[in-house]
Amino acid sequence: MTWILYLALEPIVRRRWPDSIISWSRLLAGRLRDPLVGRDILIGCLAGVLLAAGLMAIHLFWDRVVDRR
Repeated sequence: MTWILYLALEPIVRRRWPDSIISWSRLLAGRLRDPLVGRDILIGCLAGVLLAAGLMAIHLFWDRVVDRR
């Protein structure tokens, strides 16, 4: 099943985000100090922080709405 998903998504990823494939290949080759790899790691960390902050805000807002009832 995973192989079929890979075969379906790989051409789309190659067309739309070729830099991500290059970065992933460099990461797997052990080139952790590569600027492209570092950029993608920083973007991933920022996305994780923003997602966590958003979920916390939703949780706090929801608690206040439920407590008012």
